[in-house]
Parts: sequence; C-alpha cells; structure tokens
Amino acid sequence: MPQIEVIAPAKVNLHLEVLGRCRDGLHELRSLAVSIGLADRIVVRSVPGSAVNLRVDPFSAVAAGEDNLVIRAARLMQRVSKVRSGLDVTLIKKIPVAAGLGGGSADAAATLLALDRLWGLGLTENELAAMGAELGSDVPYCLVGGYAALTGRGDQVHPLPDLEPLHLVICVPSVAVPTVQAYARLDEKLISRAADDSVSDFVASAAACAPQPPPWDTLKNDLEKVVIRWWPEVGQALADLRSTACEYAAVTGSGGASFAVYEDADSASAAVASLARKWPVVQTAIQSRRETRIER
Repeated sequence: MPQIEVIAPAKVNLHLEVLGRCRDGLHELRSLAVSIGLADRIVVRSVPGSAVNLRVDPFSAVAAGEDNLVIRAARLMQRVSKVRSGLDVTLIKKIPVAAGLGGGSADAAATLLALDRLWGLGLTENELAAMGAELGSDVPYCLVGGYAALTGRGDQVHPLPDLEPLHLVICVPSVAVPTVQAYARLDEKLISRAADDSVSDFVASAAACAPQPPPWDTLKNDLEKVVIRWWPEVGQALADLRSTACEYAAVTGSGGASFAVYEDADSASAAVASLARKWPVVQTAIQSRRETRIER
C-alpha cells in the first residue's frame, strides 16, 4: 500500500498581543510566528475499509481517541473529498503536549497535507486553509509555516520573508498549561483594546524587518504574566533562560514551555549545558518555509 510521510514542525510566537474577546468566545490576536526544527511526523497509508486507525509513538505521548486532531483532520478530509478509503495513521510524537508549541495544530495540518497528496486531490491553499480553520485557529498557519504575521483569531496568515538563521533553546517544565485555562485567567483582567496599528501596517512593519531579526525590545506576550503567576514553575524556567546570553526570551504562546533566542549555535549549546541539570531542554533552530514541508 502507498504511504506518505510529512513532518509537522512546532512553532513559537515571537510576539503575541491579545486585543480582546470576540462574540464567539475566541480572541482577537496579533502575532508573529515562526516554525522551528522540533517536529512530529505523520505517516498515512491507505487500507481496506473506511476506518481511521491512529497509532501514537510513543504510546503514552498523547491520547489516540476521537478527539485527537489527527483523527478529526482525517475524518474531515474524508467527508469533504468524499474519499472513503480506510487509513492507518502513525503519529511520531516529539513536540511536548500543552506547551504552547502548536503540536496538535501542526499534526492536523500535516494530516491534511498528507491526505491531499496520498489521494491526489490537488486541493488549493484556500481550500486547505478553510478546512484547517474548522479544526483550530493555529492550523491555517501550520499549513503555511515559516515566518508569518497572524491576525484575526490567529487564523489569518500573512507570510513574511524568512528570518536569517537563529538558534533556540526551549525549556519544558513538567507542567501542562491548558490553553483554555490560560486565556480564562487573562479574561479576568482583559480590557478589549484597539490595535496600535492597522492590519496592513502591522504586516508591513514586520515584513520590513525580515530577513533580519525583529527588534527584540518591541516584542511581548500578553499571556506571559498570567501564565507565570498561575504556573510559577514556568516563570522559574523563564528566569533561568533570561540569565543566559540570549537575545530574547519569552513564554511560548499560552505556555508552559519557554524559549530563548541566540545568534549562534555555540551560545545556545552553552545555555543547554547550564540549564539541563535543572530543566528538560531542547536545542533547535528557526526553519525556513521551504524546510517546513518534507515529504517522503
């Protein structure tokens, strides 16, 4: 049976503004996101019948039930394409769960791309993005990857020129921060506010900085104070990252991981050496858009 393998890169939000809560309960965002080398892998294979079978490796990494975004993406693709072929799907899990690294969304996006190729559907970017938005606000970005400005609920993707290579160290405390809870804590103090600039100005400003690194002193994460207050272990890990020779450090989206950016691999490796005795850490790098989709 033919099979397709697609990588599912994690992402970090270099910048995250929460502008307010919308009527549908989601939030209006302004964000700068970038793909990184830490990635899951999705392998899909057609099998007789119409069932979708998911195997997770390692088994305990994430539940393989009907709520898993991989299964939801596969069933959505079956329904939209009207292809009733059965599927065996393997999810090789490397991205930490509930860490703010977009792992579930990346897996869903990779599943849509893999099935489009496996079944020869030839879906357009807009068609894939529409399906992705049904699965989650981060999925349309994960279909594009690379460096991008995100607006709306995070589902409006504005690709930007790739940044120059930068190295990252990600610190992953043994604490899960559910995204819903992080936003709920923020809502207790959130006052909806207008954006400082229009969507076009926001995107144009970000594009003007690429491929050079963005001005680090202008970046922020509106969720950061909430996360480190209610999950103090995240704050401890972030403080340790900031004590290294990094250019910038922040909580990853809604947490609970944190990341720091370094200009060269040696600086990142030195940070890993100093932090690894206390925290689980991963050394990786920013990925170009071309590098985010590798099919086998």
